[in-house]
Amino acid sequence: MDNFDVVCESVIEYVNTINVESYENIALMMHCTDIILGEKDFNFNYKYKKKYDFKQIDKYVEEFLFDLNPDYLEYYRLRKTDGTIELDYNNNCGEAYSTYDDELGKRVIYVSVTGTIEDAFSIVHELFHDINLRYELDSYGRYFFTECLSLLGEFLFSDFLSKKNVVEYNNVVNRCLYYLRKKALEVNFNLRLIQEYLDNGYIDKNIISNLIMSYCDYYREDLIEIIYNISEQEWLTLEEDECYILSGLSATYMYDRIKNNKKNLNELFDLNDALNDFDLGQVLDYLDLNHNDYELTPDSYNVLRKSYKKFIKR
Repeated sequence: MDNFDVVCESVIEYVNTINVESYENIALMMHCTDIILGEKDFNFNYKYKKKYDFKQIDKYVEEFLFDLNPDYLEYYRLRKTDGTIELDYNNNCGEAYSTYDDELGKRVIYVSVTGTIEDAFSIVHELFHDINLRYELDSYGRYFFTECLSLLGEFLFSDFLSKKNVVEYNNVVNRCLYYLRKKALEVNFNLRLIQEYLDNGYIDKNIISNLIMSYCDYYREDLIEIIYNISEQEWLTLEEDECYILSGLSATYMYDRIKNNKKNLNELFDLNDALNDFDLGQVLDYLDLNHNDYELTPDSYNVLRKSYKKFIKR
């Protein structure tokens, strides 16, 4: 069985298991991926010219958190002293993460130390995840928006570093936007596989081939990689990445609201406190994004599109 055959089976199994009944079930994420893919792509510089020891990184993070919210600074200091933050100096290529270790019964914020300004962004990002982590409860509100709050933290941190004349901060922000677009492509392709199956009542190699050809040539290698990933795990890769899409757009939207009115910074603090108590609809209501049972209203999509376009042109 080749990769395309496995993808066909994976689509059918996913639709039947998750009970995707119509386009309405996937419309929200489809429209959000269309917004991201409808704007320019990003190239970012992988190389950082300046090296930072951890004392300087820690100093930037502490100063930023003090300016943002002194309570967050105290929270960061607590996590440093209680052993939550694990700095790995032996693996500068690892991905930072935050989690709750059930075996050890403790929170973990893991940071692979690179010796660049990226370390500071990793700490801010994962610290914000940790702030809204309640290991005994995980809601749809947190599933779709914890990345939003962490990305927003990075965007606000980049403003802070800009004032400090740290010139390479923008490399990290562009990296976020670059990966957001790659995730949007993966989610979009997964959703269109589902849509083809729903529209036709079946899916085969020809449908997948035609679907790939409907994208511009620029995406061809990425799409082949997505096909490979689906075939390897025999399941759509949608669930791994869809939470980043609405989060990414919402982060630029919240950032714009803060820039227009600093009082809206309280939205960050409020959601970090209550995210696990909210479902998806309640978070959207809190952010003044109108929606119905399945997706946002056209006006709300336009608001997200304008905020995203504005942010990437900043």
